Amino acid sequence: VLNKLEKKQVKIPKQMKVASFYNSSLLENRTPSITSLSFDGKQLGLVACNTLIDYLEGQEVQEKTTLHYQIVLGDSTKK
Repeated sequence: VLNKLEKKQVKIPKQMKVASFYNSSLLENRTPSITSLSFDGKQLGLVACNTLIDYLEGQEVQEKTTLHYQIVLGDSTKK
């Protein structure tokens, strides 16, 4: 998405604000910095797998699970 916007000369954040649901290493050196969510991917995968196994085994599972995350504010969403 960022490459497409750059090719079309869309100015971030002036013309379009950009945010990501995952703070990937691919975003670390972008200019402007990208707003994203930072969380433990291993923990997320472990909880998801355990929930799926419990569900498949007929056990009751929580409808929602909230894990720790942090919003990393970048220049891509500033005014």
